[in-house]
Amino acid sequence: MRLFKVVVVVLLVALMGACSKTDAPASKVLKLGLVTVDEVFDASVSDDTFVEAYGAFLAFEQPLSDFDPSKPYDDLLDTCTVSDESDTDPSPIIEDEAFEFIRAGESLTVTGARPYAVLDKHELSLGERPLIVYMADPGRVLATPVPAGLTVSIPGDAFPAFKDVTLRSVTPFRLASPAQLDAINKNTTFTWNSKSNNSVIMIDVIASDTSGTNMTFVSCTAKDDGTFSFPPETKALLADTFSGHLSTASRQAYQIETRGDAVLLLSASSTHMFDNNAF
Repeated sequence: MRLFKVVVVVLLVALMGACSKTDAPASKVLKLGLVTVDEVFDASVSDDTFVEAYGAFLAFEQPLSDFDPSKPYDDLLDTCTVSDESDTDPSPIIEDEAFEFIRAGESLTVTGARPYAVLDKHELSLGERPLIVYMADPGRVLATPVPAGLTVSIPGDAFPAFKDVTLRSVTPFRLASPAQLDAINKNTTFTWNSKSNNSVIMIDVIASDTSGTNMTFVSCTAKDDGTFSFPPETKALLADTFSGHLSTASRQAYQIETRGDAVLLLSASSTHMFDNNAF
């Protein structure tokens, strides 16, 4: 369940970036693909580290005319979304968009000095919409740390083929503050180790009322400059009594490849997980 929602959420973040441009040059992007290799440090259990790898591909009815493929996240940097429990199911968001999930072949391959991962196609459904995702076999443990110099190959179908595209390496990420059990309020400052070019930071916070039934989810995309605080627009949406806890925080090093009317977003992620029940 966690990986399924991660696939959809990351795609939606990329989609929001694609649809939020106001001054980008016109483009004729009709297809958007995502392939991610994510090394997860799970502080919620026993400091376990594991790797997830997944992909998904979309086709749009109309071109993303304001999408600048070279800067997919620029308009999202240092912004947050705030939602309640009823908004955590992504299907209503997806149903409102004029796109469909498409095939890119039977399996995607991730290779280094030796084969690293095979992402097989899974055809599912999300509400009324068919959903196609590519995931590594959950029964196969992917080696940690993730090797440098991995390449991704996509055999192609409705989404075009890409061969031996090098996956960018990501600087390992750990949130320095707040600590795992610290309460998060409107004025919390987040800090992390190091900084990195061509990467973004994503932070997820969860809060609930005393009954535990009414949830608030805050998801932020930040510049990778070592520090982040909720912007004024986000603070205005949170109650003065807001008190939450960390779910996940991650660094995503991304790169863009294009072919005709298709854009491929490749990302290598390093995730610090604090609450593995959030998904």
